[in-house]
Amino acid sequence: MIIDANFQIDRERRELVEMDTEGFPYVCIDSGLQYGEDQDVPWHWHTAIQINYVKEGMFCCRTASKEVTASKGEIIFVNSGIMHSDGGRGDQPGSIRTQLFDYHFLAGPYGSIMEEKYFLPIISCSDLDVLRIRPEDPASMEMILHIIRAMELAAEEPPGFELLIRNHLSSFWTGFYAYTEKIRGNSSHQTNRDEQRMKHMLRFIQDHFEDNISVGDIAGAASISARECTRCFIRTMGTPPGKYLNHYRLRQAAILLDRTDLPVTEVALRSGFDSSSYFSRSFSALYGCSPRAWRNRSAAE
Repeated sequence: MIIDANFQIDRERRELVEMDTEGFPYVCIDSGLQYGEDQDVPWHWHTAIQINYVKEGMFCCRTASKEVTASKGEIIFVNSGIMHSDGGRGDQPGSIRTQLFDYHFLAGPYGSIMEEKYFLPIISCSDLDVLRIRPEDPASMEMILHIIRAMELAAEEPPGFELLIRNHLSSFWTGFYAYTEKIRGNSSHQTNRDEQRMKHMLRFIQDHFEDNISVGDIAGAASISARECTRCFIRTMGTPPGKYLNHYRLRQAAILLDRTDLPVTEVALRSGFDSSSYFSRSFSALYGCSPRAWRNRSAAE
């Protein structure tokens, strides 16, 4: 399903994306473009990866550090958590089709090898805040074709389209990872430092999520302050460390509910929650059902 643009932001200028973040964290949006900076979408951000395909006209995206413009048949990549503004350019109206997705849709669970090896280096790279991709060589043409095919699947919704969309986006990301190798290699010291810090802190969370750990403990794994830890997480992951830790614990809890017969109270403890009532509330808020209902549903399937 492709939806029409319905742009809304909250008081922190975060875009309120119409996406089922837990069930199917992907959405495809059609937008018309009116030319001229006075018609641009206001400055905003979101944690989703954004890929814009220009169907007609010219499309411009601005961040704090740069401005890029794409023409028909080209795409613009916008990284997670990047404040940006965009709109049409040239002397004629145009149109774009935008795909937004949570990168864990491709990377899998929080703290996975996939996340650490293939996604964190891109998410944390300040020089990859926004990037235009033109069909100028076989590699870039293949990436664009995967984006086009994912959009077609979103429109047609054939059987298994969710899996097929993820396959094409994964193929795009594989090409994008190789395509950006030189940019990442020449990136700023801050980006490289953030990446190294995040590797230490994410590994600490994986090893100690069952324990009563604080943001200060996570920061200590990278020898930085709690405040710098929070800034580093927001720069690279688009979310604070406490929220990341909570989601990681809940994901581990879901795995235990699926794979063991442990009582819910024991699952809570083994996932790092001292309070079973707080665990149940948090689980329901993230997954839309209680831990017991999750287990029953998994057993039924």
